[in-house]
Amino acid sequence: MEEFCTWCVEHARLLQSKEARGIYNNSIGTYLKHLRKLLKFADLKFDWVEDDFSQDVDREALTYAEVMQICRHEPLELKEGSTNYLSRRVVRDLFVFNCLMGPRYGNLATLKPSDVVLETMTNPDTGESWQQPIIEYVQCKNRRQLRKIRVALDPVAYEIWQRYEGKLSMPANVTMNAQIKTLCRAAGLKRTVTHVRGSGAERIETAIPLWQAVSCHTARYTFVTLQYEGSTGIVFIQDSVGHASLTTTRKYLKTRLKERLASTLNAFDKLREWDAQKAQE
Repeated sequence: MEEFCTWCVEHARLLQSKEARGIYNNSIGTYLKHLRKLLKFADLKFDWVEDDFSQDVDREALTYAEVMQICRHEPLELKEGSTNYLSRRVVRDLFVFNCLMGPRYGNLATLKPSDVVLETMTNPDTGESWQQPIIEYVQCKNRRQLRKIRVALDPVAYEIWQRYEGKLSMPANVTMNAQIKTLCRAAGLKRTVTHVRGSGAERIETAIPLWQAVSCHTARYTFVTLQYEGSTGIVFIQDSVGHASLTTTRKYLKTRLKERLASTLNAFDKLREWDAQKAQE
């Protein structure tokens, strides 16, 4: 096993890869996970296969302005009947809907028209009532986690839902990811982000345009981050995305670098003010 992992790090190549190095740690971790499943299926010992390679992926969440930038973008359509034909407007709408609602790809693909209901909401200050669309679905990450999720739909998300009458036609995940990148590139999401991968003990950082880093799962990260930036409590966010623990939700939260740096400086400014006030007293 040690020889196999060393070979993966130093010599292995992914199909069609132009990389001059071995495969990345998370890919090795995936192979080890599949090996454990295979041994378990064969009723053989599998606990000895330890995964010391899998790492948390540092994904880049979109800003609200970027989500709306995609929403307003009118993509050029492919000719119907062409290879891998898929309406780019559909991809745009599905991705924006996902950013504003936050489900996993698998749950988004199984939504039905009956999953959206109208619930009467009342403003406690004014007493005004309205019908709020709520989406309800059972999260099926695995057989042991059949959580029921309820999320209030933003007007933009609800408009998309009504446009398709709740019948969201989801393509295969690989196809969706490729089309999302094309869409985001055309929409102008080109700010530079840092792409981090691990190869053995080496940390590899690459500066790439944002559109290259976007995938279906980016939408889920974006939903969590935007909710947090909009002052939603982390417990409420946890319930909205169906995480089993707050620790998992915290991994999804991505604070913006500029705001984080400014917050650090503001904290010391406040401390200096308090210290000066005490000295005057």
